[in-house]
Amino acid sequence: MREEILMVLKMLQEGKITAADAEKLISALQKQPEPSERPQGFQIPSFEAGLGAARRGAKAAAKRARELLSQLDAERYVSQAMRQLEEALKRVDSVLRDMEAGRRTREFVTREQEETVEAQREQFVSVEAEHGVRAETVTFPEGEVDELKVSTPIGNISAKRVDGEPVTVKVTFHAVGTDEAAVTEKLQEMVLDVRRVNGDVDVSVRSRGEQFPENCSADVEVQVPSGVDLTLKAVNGSVDADGMDGDLTAESVNGAVNVRNISGDAVVKSVNGGVKASDVSGDLELTSVNGGARASNITGDLKTSSVNGGLEIVGVQGDVTANTVNGSAYAESISGDARLETVNGSLEIKNCSGDLTVKSLNGTIEASGVSSSDVRIQGGSGSVSVELADGFSGDLVIETTGGSITLAVPPDASCRISAASASGGISSDLTLAEEQRTEHELSGVLGGGDGEVVLKSGSGSIALKSRGGVLWT
Repeated sequence: MREEILMVLKMLQEGKITAADAEKLISALQKQPEPSERPQGFQIPSFEAGLGAARRGAKAAAKRARELLSQLDAERYVSQAMRQLEEALKRVDSVLRDMEAGRRTREFVTREQEETVEAQREQFVSVEAEHGVRAETVTFPEGEVDELKVSTPIGNISAKRVDGEPVTVKVTFHAVGTDEAAVTEKLQEMVLDVRRVNGDVDVSVRSRGEQFPENCSADVEVQVPSGVDLTLKAVNGSVDADGMDGDLTAESVNGAVNVRNISGDAVVKSVNGGVKASDVSGDLELTSVNGGARASNITGDLKTSSVNGGLEIVGVQGDVTANTVNGSAYAESISGDARLETVNGSLEIKNCSGDLTVKSLNGTIEASGVSSSDVRIQGGSGSVSVELADGFSGDLVIETTGGSITLAVPPDASCRISAASASGGISSDLTLAEEQRTEHELSGVLGGGDGEVVLKSGSGSIALKSRGGVLWT
């Protein structure tokens, strides 16, 4: 489907068809499928089908964004918007490849230089008429494990830090069957692999046969002391990690991922599930397909993206790169530089002090408390509303194709202002020195004229207001 859309847009850009013709052709493509749902009864779905559904969902979201190009100035914005959409799809494909179901388990089994570890194990078995439970615990003395990797094909994973205790992995197998014999057979079918190379330990749940038994699951509880790097991967289940004092990777397919109080760097990903990360002292990579992404109180840099889900970012000391397709974005209290992009979603920004670059294809942009020294905002057909912080003296450029621009300026701002709209009107209640005004253009100076403010719109109106009233509701 991507190739057909690219061909239509190329014909539009070359002037071979009209915008109306392009819109009709693109609208004829199939609609986005509903996101995959987790199957009932603890049964593992075809992962290939899950990948296909996720990819189709991402492509359909991008398709709807491309439809909007017919409403914009194609000559100027088609190429740039196409690059933005293609980059988003590449990020989705990368996440899906990294999280291929069973890949980690197969690596555990086939890695040549590993040896099976006879670790300390404890087991508990309870079988009733139609339900059975078997628990198995593996422990390693504190200080012997540098990196721990844990995976389960179906079931939840939880991890916490406990200092002064050994590394512990407890797996609880659940089986449901028609009778006691069937339950017992299923419990025996599920096994726990433990493999170790020096300080690196892999613990994986797998089946003795080719397929994991139906109506079965394996939940994992992990306990590690300080200084252990941790990788947690679930296929059908959630992942939760709290208090890790080391680098962390937490991923799920068909499940939510939540991490908090992480002292090292963190990578958090999910397909068909939301992702959350809070109180991370290192760098954070946060990615979600068919789910929202939330990050708060991040000391390092943040790189986050979502497809078919919104973004929420609050409190980042480092730099931020954020992208979303078919979802809104909210960013507040970013100290470092920020680059924020949305396709088919609104963008709201509050109190960001670093350099700011914002792009939105078909979505409104609202920014308040802007004190950055360098701000670049580019919108399409959606409106852009910006409120400058007290004493603003930086550089600001706002451009839209058809959306209106509203700028609220504090009385102590120091900047030169230039505003122009090709076909929209311009209004201002500012007192400007050296003011020059026509129907579609306005220029002048506020204060000492230290900064440079440039406002441009293709067909939208431009309004300059003295800050103090209500800018938007």
